[in-house]
Amino acid sequence: MVDTKDYLQWLAKAENDLKAAKLILAGEQLYDISAFHCQQCVEKALKAYVLYHEGIIMETHSLPRLNQRCAKHDHTFLSFADSLHILNSFYIETRYPAVDELIVTRANAESAVDVANRVLEYVKNSLNA
Repeated sequence: MVDTKDYLQWLAKAENDLKAAKLILAGEQLYDISAFHCQQCVEKALKAYVLYHEGIIMETHSLPRLNQRCAKHDHTFLSFADSLHILNSFYIETRYPAVDELIVTRANAESAVDVANRVLEYVKNSLNA
């Protein structure tokens, strides 16, 4: 059960997802799995930010929704909006087979790592973590 209200623990989990994404990207061609971990990193970082400011854990996996909530406290988050819409597609589509399967290229995965890194660093700096 997810119940910790310690935003630093959420940030630590986000950092682990980013590390996993980078390791996977450097290894085998599992670009979809790397991209998924980037989505997870950003989700946890944004949840940490909301938790810090509002004391709640938002029960959503939607990066755009989480980002909008963060933007209520800091409009800079709006600059991430377009990138997070793309990253959001890696939550479900990369984990399950589909007729029209989402193909994640190395360039997509590298871009996802870059976005995740930027968002995580911004959140950490904003929270002095």
